[in-house]
Amino acid sequence: MISPKELSPATIKSFIETTHEIKVINPPELMLGGTENAGWLVETAENKYVAKVFSQAGERISSIYDELYLYEYLLANGVHAPEVVKPKTGSPVNILVADGFEYPVVTMRLERLKRLSSSAITLPEVELLAKTVAQMHKIFQTYPRKDQIAKMSLPLSPSVVSDGFDDLIFSPNVKVFHENELETLRITDERLVSYIKMQTISTPTPLKESILHGDLSLGHARFLPDGSIYLFDFSDFSFGPIIWELATMLSYFYKEGGVSIGRWLEIGSHFFNQYKRHMSLTSNDIDALHYCLIDRLLFEIRTLNNISRREHILADAEGNKNRYNLARFLIDHHLSDKLLSGGM
Repeated sequence: MISPKELSPATIKSFIETTHEIKVINPPELMLGGTENAGWLVETAENKYVAKVFSQAGERISSIYDELYLYEYLLANGVHAPEVVKPKTGSPVNILVADGFEYPVVTMRLERLKRLSSSAITLPEVELLAKTVAQMHKIFQTYPRKDQIAKMSLPLSPSVVSDGFDDLIFSPNVKVFHENELETLRITDERLVSYIKMQTISTPTPLKESILHGDLSLGHARFLPDGSIYLFDFSDFSFGPIIWELATMLSYFYKEGGVSIGRWLEIGSHFFNQYKRHMSLTSNDIDALHYCLIDRLLFEIRTLNNISRREHILADAEGNKNRYNLARFLIDHHLSDKLLSGGM
């Protein structure tokens, strides 16, 4: 089976024209982003669309439908989210068959979106982001199908796997590191694993919960022309601790922004404190933030290195450099409410 990113533009064009009865005027273009699934830009004389092609492996049709129901619920409650375009079949999910393999496909309207980096985003924009994320979590707490959403368990990182660091050593991702860096990385990895193993946080620890986006970042929370925020790509959704979602957002502020720790603390502090103005958090939630940040970073490091080793490709190797840098900082500086207010 080939990746959805490796399908030919001609295959995507033929499929969309057949299922939607439209004329595609240019070869579809592969869009940036995504690890396993792919977004293809499709253009007609009247409109532009995004055809999201899901990887066959591990994707269940019911899970894709659940994601679409989440979009509908957000739109109905005033949060900007993808608008699905149903083809002539009436079903929003259709199956593309290529080389004997099946790929679920969902077509959505393309929005004019602006992506901001951590280095460029302003504090008022951070404030709006925090308000929108809090609104999303509040809305999802009343989602009528929430009992059907899979519940996540902490820790998420495969920290009990003793040889997890070997995925880096035997993968193409190792190429971005100098040989003398690897021992430092190994020590950092061991410290992260030891920290996770020593913690007692796990469900049902009383943490505030909701349906989670699962991979919330500035890449998945972009700005519309009117200045409002558009949330999309809920492929990793689950039901779990809200503080995990906030840790995910905070980690992305650093690892994708090319910013200093000081700038990261400024943005993270503003986001976190503005979020608390719109959604109350308990002391347990705040205490769990440091743990969730480390768990999230370790989970991503291990996941990407495993993909790199398994598929013999670079899998956000440069991003893993930043993840290790932030992880080292977190191991040496325990986050507290005071630290999140901008202090060191």
